[in-house]
Amino acid sequence: MDQSSRRTFLQRIGKAAVGTMALPVFGKDLGSIWETTGITSPASDEPYWELVRSQFKLAEGLHYFNNASLGASSTHIQQATNTFRNTLDGFPSRYMWGGWDEAKEEVRQKVAELCG
Repeated sequence: MDQSSRRTFLQRIGKAAVGTMALPVFGKDLGSIWETTGITSPASDEPYWELVRSQFKLAEGLHYFNNASLGASSTHIQQATNTFRNTLDGFPSRYMWGGWDEAKEEVRQKVAELCG
């Protein structure tokens, strides 16, 4: 593999990692909100950061900066976690022994497309 191929591969992996981490929080739901609120360039203006802030249920007046080790989950992540927990509790033996095959394949295909 030559240097340009390695560089391209690493760039794709980096984009995939960032996209995968950001998608649950900044996915389709927030994208549609950006459009309706007129946010055209994420991270460049105050309305964007107000939108991000609205996704977290922190105590009034709290400014939480320690997100490198332990941090709050956004409301999107909280909802997804609760949905997963309810699914698992509803049919534990199915998901304990391989009931995720279709979902795993769907994720694998999406990651493959993203990484090229």
